[in-house]
Amino acid sequence: MQTRPVAGLPHAYWVDAGPKEHVRWVLDADEEKVIDAVTRLHARRESALCEGAKYVGSFRAEGLSIPVWDLPKGAGAEAAEAEAESFRARFEEALAATEPLTTLERRARGGIVARQVTLR
Repeated sequence: MQTRPVAGLPHAYWVDAGPKEHVRWVLDADEEKVIDAVTRLHARRESALCEGAKYVGSFRAEGLSIPVWDLPKGAGAEAAEAEAESFRARFEEALAATEPLTTLERRARGGIVARQVTLR
């Protein structure tokens, strides 16, 4: 599959998977904190990486969390790169949050956790 780095998101890669395009972001951060960060963004309807993108789940492998977004077909890595800096800032803010999840966020977390796949 054609793959290339996404400028503005360290360790993120755009992948052309044939009928779909994805961005996979490899994060060396505590898995629970990554899930909570995605949850916080998802509850605020800010989990889309860029216009037309949709958070679809994450992989877990060797202690790394790898969130995955579907992009509209034909968007290319450029679509993610155009909004990478603003998304990264929102994500890092959510990752640093320490307050307990709200009721809405806890409800959203169940759906986020259900979309995880462990790779061995």
